[in-house]
Amino acid sequence: MSSSVSFRLRGIVLSLFLVLFAVIFSALSYLNEVGDSQGRHYLILAELTQLDDASKNFKQRGEYYLANAPRDYESYFRDVAVFHREMQDDIQAFEFKLQRVLNEQANQGGFIFQSIQGLFSNKRELLLKQEVSRSSEHWRLFKQKLAEALGTNKAEPRLEWGAQYIVDNADALSGQLVGMINAYRSLLAERAVQNENLAKWAIIITALSLLFGMAFMQWIVWRIGRTAAACERVANGDFGYQLEEGARDELGSMTRAFNSLSSRVSLVLGLLTKLNTARQPGEALSAFWKDSANYLNADWMGLMIQSSDGSHLVLTHQQGVATTQKWQHRRIEVMSESKLEVQVASTLNSGDVYQCDNLVAEAKGSSGSLFFRELLQNTMLRSFMVVPLVNHDKSWRAVLIVGKGAHKQFSLDQYDLLNNLAPVIGSIFANATNNRKVAIKKPERQISKQTEPA
Repeated sequence: MSSSVSFRLRGIVLSLFLVLFAVIFSALSYLNEVGDSQGRHYLILAELTQLDDASKNFKQRGEYYLANAPRDYESYFRDVAVFHREMQDDIQAFEFKLQRVLNEQANQGGFIFQSIQGLFSNKRELLLKQEVSRSSEHWRLFKQKLAEALGTNKAEPRLEWGAQYIVDNADALSGQLVGMINAYRSLLAERAVQNENLAKWAIIITALSLLFGMAFMQWIVWRIGRTAAACERVANGDFGYQLEEGARDELGSMTRAFNSLSSRVSLVLGLLTKLNTARQPGEALSAFWKDSANYLNADWMGLMIQSSDGSHLVLTHQQGVATTQKWQHRRIEVMSESKLEVQVASTLNSGDVYQCDNLVAEAKGSSGSLFFRELLQNTMLRSFMVVPLVNHDKSWRAVLIVGKGAHKQFSLDQYDLLNNLAPVIGSIFANATNNRKVAIKKPERQISKQTEPA
């Protein structure tokens, strides 16, 4: 068929595979990030516990210093060199661990994980963020007040004041850390349930996507198999068998092409069988007119037989409009001054179908074309095709003119059909004069009237 092929099915298949890839990739990425996230959660909890232990060690170190305060300058400077340095190291280590915990908590999982988890934000997560913010602020104030208690003299810090501040405030710092640990554990317990449910849904969605993809491919295979079975039926003689066309995609185009082929084979075989029973060219033309009506949709047909001397063509039979009109000019001269008439007559030598898309312009622009001017007047045709009809030994020659009225044009399929049928039709029309038949192989089975269900 001369129609553009739709690539809808290709787009559907490509989109399906892209969706399947996206679903499977997202599901696997999320499950992988869930596992990584669980490991980071345990690491953060361990570091939070270490921070709580460090805050308790602060208090124990301060209490020890207060219980063993120096009594002279020698022991004081010894404590400056030892106790103060150890206290600064503990503060730096606490600062480093707390910052690492804050960073780990803020960077939980990749984009997919954070996007999905963002859908389930709740009060527990908000509470944890508040606890983290308070803990960070509490530690900042703790360091600031401790620095004030130690004084600005780095060489001679007020160790006893600093130790006393640590003892008095270490419990508050530890309590803040415990609050953050409890909030984090509560959130993790809730997230564990959410992750388990999401993991189940990810597996279910992936499985359903794969099943849908397999079902879609089975549907395509079924459609191809259905067309193959229909081709086998036609090959076995069930000419005219039709499939339901269905979707307008590549497979639908293949189905429409098959239906066109099957119907054309049925048309040609049935037409040739009827033509072969005609006893006169007029009967053959009448049979051709009736059986090709649905396919050619012609408004007029005329048979013009060449004279024995080959000098002209004469309109002997016609079908359609203007059958009752009296014709004054029924002849086309082979050596005419009219280019249109010469073109029509030349088809007998070339053997090719000639097509005219604008009879009005051709008839007016070609001098001496009396036949076509009268044809235009009697039939009001706007386009026509000339089919050369020649028997096998070229002893009988004629042309079949098939015309259409206004707003009608011949398709490429119709042109190809007439061009391919011309040799056989020529022999049949020639033999109809002598009541002879052309051997035609009949279908082995009757034409099916059924259609394949959707």
